[in-house]
Amino acid sequence: MSDPLSALLPAIVLVVSLGLLVVAAGAFIRSAEAVGLRFGLSPFVLGITVVAFGTSFPELVSGVASVLQGASEVAVATVVGSNVTNILLILGVAAGLGNGLKVDHELVRVDLPFLFGSALLLWVFGYDGRVGSLEGVVGLCALGAYILYAASTPEAPTTTVGRSAAGIAPKVPADARPAVSVRTWLVFAGSAVLTQLGAYYTVESAVQLSTLLSVGSEVIAATAIAFGTSLPELVVSARAALDGKPEIAAGNVIGSNIFNALGVVGVSALFGPLTVPESIANFAMPAMVGVTVLAFFVLQEREVTRWDAWLLLVFYVAFMLQVLELG
Repeated sequence: MSDPLSALLPAIVLVVSLGLLVVAAGAFIRSAEAVGLRFGLSPFVLGITVVAFGTSFPELVSGVASVLQGASEVAVATVVGSNVTNILLILGVAAGLGNGLKVDHELVRVDLPFLFGSALLLWVFGYDGRVGSLEGVVGLCALGAYILYAASTPEAPTTTVGRSAAGIAPKVPADARPAVSVRTWLVFAGSAVLTQLGAYYTVESAVQLSTLLSVGSEVIAATAIAFGTSLPELVVSARAALDGKPEIAAGNVIGSNIFNALGVVGVSALFGPLTVPESIANFAMPAMVGVTVLAFFVLQEREVTRWDAWLLLVFYVAFMLQVLELG
């Protein structure tokens, strides 16, 4: 192991680049929503795309960047770590802050089967240590099916994904669409560039740090990067819980996990085959599926109590310690 002081600079770069990635992604999401409204997308469609899945944009960009930089193991490790973080840490924090979370049965019936299916599909894809482009296409098709299913379900306007948008309304007429200012367009373009920049240096510094500390880059990805890229979900869910909107808090976790497993991995695999390290395939992926099953049964009861929240947080600490030990 190298001198810990030599790892200080890559660690600082990792923290700064993660911060840039999260802030820029947030600006991109807000400006993209304004642009989408301008082009006539209904708030509900925005909710199941830009808003509900937009909090996973950091994982998407960092996943593609990792493949282009020859560190494809970071992509899957980040997704798996983020999905575990979303359920155990973010759902736990949201339930704790909101004095428990209560969700309606219609939300559970629509979204939870896709949540479990996406986790199981990702595990099947990565079981042999590799996720190829064909599997990526299958994942993207499954994600498309989820979006169509959510949008076409009669009860869709009452689901969490729909409620995560600014409101539920029919497609906006052309003469009533809000104009997009020059500033919004500049923010849209600039935040996209800054997000790419943040993702590049996040992956680069993570690889350097893992080399200097003699740990696998997938360990850094499943812990530090996964936590950093999950910050948007944490902020959204915590704010929703404090505002008395538990279904948004829970739905943000569900929608983000589905997009991570199917969309992030799917898009990343189109840029090159994804390597799944042994520690991820043998421990982190089964743990992700197990955590998803736990979330399924907890949310099926339509309530996450404060005791459930403490249990989720304890499991999160145990997961992180185990991943670090494997590294």
